[in-house]
Amino acid sequence: MSESQPTAPMGRTGADLFAAERKLDQTAGYALFFGAMLSFVLVGAGLIALALHPDGSSLPGKTIAAALRSALALQPAGLINLGVLILLATPLLRVVIAIVGFAVLKWWRFAIISLIVLAMLLVSFFVAA
Repeated sequence: MSESQPTAPMGRTGADLFAAERKLDQTAGYALFFGAMLSFVLVGAGLIALALHPDGSSLPGKTIAAALRSALALQPAGLINLGVLILLATPLLRVVIAIVGFAVLKWWRFAIISLIVLAMLLVSFFVAA
């Protein structure tokens, strides 16, 4: 008699689930890494531009659209604000990746918990605004 791999819910083998979990973790890790690096580059570029042209430090408006327009115009404060916004949005992206990954794996309990976390984050962003 040959030994088979243990089966997990939905007929998947333990090795399949391990590979899927690993891919989910890698995707989330890449999102966090590249989000942080993009933020670092934007804030750094904004600080360098501010040091080179201190008179160009006009503050962008209080909306995301105003910060984006200011960053696209290469204004130092706009670049800094966009970098900070990306840094704040990076964990939000991580939660969205978790929701999608858990849904693909059919781990509904974790997907629902992640949806609740996403809702709490969004409510806190909008209440703070």
